[in-house]
Amino acid sequence: MKAHVIRPQDLDAGHLTQWRAIIDREKTYRSPFYSPEFTCAVAAARSDAYVAIIEDAGHAVGFFPFHRLRGGVAKPIGGPISDYQGPVFSRERAVDPQALLALCGLASYDFNHLPLAIDKFSALSYSRSRSPLVDLSGGYEAYAASQGKSWKSAMKAMRRRWRKTEREIGPIRVTYHDASDDMYARHKAMKNALYDKLRVRSVLDVPWVSDALDTIRKTQTPEFAGVMTTVHAGDRLMAAHFGMRSKTVWHWWFSSYDLAMANYGSGIILINEALRIAHEHGLHIIDFGRGEAEYKTTFSNDATPLCEGSAERTGTLAGALRTGQKALLSAARPLPLGKFESYPRRALARLISGMQLPAQTN
Repeated sequence: MKAHVIRPQDLDAGHLTQWRAIIDREKTYRSPFYSPEFTCAVAAARSDAYVAIIEDAGHAVGFFPFHRLRGGVAKPIGGPISDYQGPVFSRERAVDPQALLALCGLASYDFNHLPLAIDKFSALSYSRSRSPLVDLSGGYEAYAASQGKSWKSAMKAMRRRWRKTEREIGPIRVTYHDASDDMYARHKAMKNALYDKLRVRSVLDVPWVSDALDTIRKTQTPEFAGVMTTVHAGDRLMAAHFGMRSKTVWHWWFSSYDLAMANYGSGIILINEALRIAHEHGLHIIDFGRGEAEYKTTFSNDATPLCEGSAERTGTLAGALRTGQKALLSAARPLPLGKFESYPRRALARLISGMQLPAQTN
């Protein structure tokens, strides 16, 4: 096998067709994060983005997008905003991780949202998680009929708040996609207000993230699109969500709501209405991304198993650091840390294998 490492902007029509053929065949890659459009949007905002085209007998059998940092360290394309990671290969043509790194001239590759189904890489993981999702393949009514007590209780509360909203503010209306710059700006303002309340830095204001999201928002093709969904009560914007979709999967990404309307349950209304309208747009999965937030456990009826870890080559500094990291985590695992169980992993990730990317733009 051979690898040709190029800038994503240099992918030609044939490469894109081959990439899409793989993600259409393999269920593992149904998320929009595996679409070439996501890689190209990030690459348009950062100069350290590359994609390796893996060829066998002159035919492309896989694609490996990544950020190349110092010392041959590779990070998943999109880094901290990527909810699904890893190389794109037909299952029968998957390459051993160390061999892939060697083909690409890399020392290591870190991941923290990699599906267990990418088994050659997940075998190198040291932590497991899950991405809750809603499977709507039978339609909303079938989904609703199959849900348990917690969902039904949440829907009862939502209907009560819906009536209160319409009585006090105005009729509720939902827009699947609002392409206007003004609506996106209003969504960002609401999201940043939420970040301020939590006293965390807004990822939306990181220059390269902002640029990449703008590109995604303006991309509208049958295979991939940004989706800006809104819920209004009368003329007032209650809640909004910016995500993206592939052919069949809607990824739930950046949601916001008017803090002054928190008591009206606008976030729950937004999610439930998104579930109702997904089928109209050919979307059978709404994926909430990794985590166990209450709304995710309330609405989800399935999940994708994920893992965190790294692939590394021996004889490299990056490889030695990651081998040491795994040894330390293995030693810490039996310790009675209780609620602090995740601290060693998180601390070592910040030092060695985290997803943070340098503050560098094109």
